[in-house]
Amino acid sequence: MSIKWEQTTEGVFLRRLAEGNMIGWTRTLASSTRFRQARVTTKDDWTEFTRDTYLCTYKGGAWDAPGAENLSFLEGYQSVPRHPRKISEPGWRIIATFHTILEKRLIVDGMHRGFQTEKDFRENGAAREIEIIECYGPEVNFTFPYDFQPLMSRFNSTRPSSKN
Repeated sequence: MSIKWEQTTEGVFLRRLAEGNMIGWTRTLASSTRFRQARVTTKDDWTEFTRDTYLCTYKGGAWDAPGAENLSFLEGYQSVPRHPRKISEPGWRIIATFHTILEKRLIVDGMHRGFQTEKDFRENGAAREIEIIECYGPEVNFTFPYDFQPLMSRFNSTRPSSKN
């Protein structure tokens, strides 16, 4: 099964982003940036979403520390303290950004909601529906430069050299 993404608008993305507590974005979107949303209700879709997903939490210190690396979602689930969520909390949402060249996703808002969703699927085999809204494209790292810095550094260091 595959997540059923629907295209959405920049305005919807920006409204959802404004509802969160975003401090690390430039408020500038490249013209190549696109927007989509999906509702995840199955474990298969959740597993697909979290594959190659990273957090704005780092191994090796802050984002700008030499050798810092973003924690993968599953590494974060296992090591970042979780806060209990109220069951009555209305519709859960995760805001993410997907770099189409790196083929990596960052959760920029909703990490703990994601952890609770993972826990529910692991313990109960089911979880509440969660809305995913993301921007995607080849230049999203310019919109979230601090959060993408470790991933970009790793990508650039493993890329084959073009020197002859």
